[in-house]
Amino acid sequence: MINYFHKYGNREEGILNHWIDSNPWIKDVLVEYKIDHTPYHDWKMDIDYNGEILNFTIQIKEEEIYWYEKTGNLGLDFISAFYFKRPEYKIDLVKNNYWINSSQIENFLNNQITVSKWGKLYTCDSNIHIFYVEDKFCRAYSNNKLKSKEMINYLKLNYKLRVNKKNEYGLSDDWESAAFFVKPNDLELKKCEINTLKELILTY
Repeated sequence: MINYFHKYGNREEGILNHWIDSNPWIKDVLVEYKIDHTPYHDWKMDIDYNGEILNFTIQIKEEEIYWYEKTGNLGLDFISAFYFKRPEYKIDLVKNNYWINSSQIENFLNNQITVSKWGKLYTCDSNIHIFYVEDKFCRAYSNNKLKSKEMINYLKLNYKLRVNKKNEYGLSDDWESAAFFVKPNDLELKKCEINTLKELILTY
């Protein structure tokens, strides 16, 4: 097995190359890729599609292997930073072990918190969103499908929202963040996968 993190100096580049090597159809059309860090994506990739050079942006998200092995879930970043409007709302959240039931999500969003920064489900502008768990998982998704109103509404209706327990990671930030945790075999999530050149072109 190739150790991509020894072969490539940049960890994101190692993940990107792992995805490329796992999908030979990309190698057939790949021209080049290069780092392009912005607040909204990480890399750019050019492909040759029937003689035309098409440029795609890529977001790379590396999941914690501990959480993935424990739950089998991928984290879809919903809110990057928010504050509780009243202290008792956080007390109620702790009582529920940091989970918000789907029936309570709208009330949570509209009445209990102030959002200062939305997560990647809203802000990412990439064509491709790669999720990676070392030695476990590497798959690409259409970012437009992930962040569509239909997908976000599906998540709100079918999944609990998880507020990150920062004390478990030794973080002392005064803001909170939250994500949906979804198994890769979820049928709606699988509809967002990019497994062929045709599916890649549809993200353009």
